[in-house]
Amino acid sequence: MAHSTFQRKASTSQVDKGRKSRDKCGDCGAVVNKDDKGIQCELCELWFHASCQNILESQYQALVEDSKNDSPVLHWFCCYCNRSAVKILNGLMRMQQQIDDLQQEVQASGSRLNDIEAGKFTDNMSSAVWGKLLVKRLWKVPKLYVGMFWIWKKGV
Repeated sequence: MAHSTFQRKASTSQVDKGRKSRDKCGDCGAVVNKDDKGIQCELCELWFHASCQNILESQYQALVEDSKNDSPVLHWFCCYCNRSAVKILNGLMRMQQQIDDLQQEVQASGSRLNDIEAGKFTDNMSSAVWGKLLVKRLWKVPKLYVGMFWIWKKGV
């Protein structure tokens, strides 16, 4: 959390609310005074001098302005927590993609089931059914013919 000195908590984003007067910088160990440009990590909740974390003035001011909103959209993590946050967020994005893919599969399956219940068969469904019937019937044919069928089917 940046502050002029500022801090953002889950319940509030007001400047200096709940700030201790003797918070030490997580990098240099010096006290982050109220007149310093200080920022608090949202994960470890340690305070840092903006300069110790290489935060540009424009970035710091953007964080300060955003913290004044009822629903801030900018978040800040110290360089130590940022590595973990990136891994977690990437994992969450992969999981969300898997959920989206599964939802699409469920919708497609539901649509196919509705078509089957309504007596509609798509070309793919008909091909699949005929393919299975053909394989079952060919299973009764001597193995030599089955092998030739697969060669013919694959186009070899």
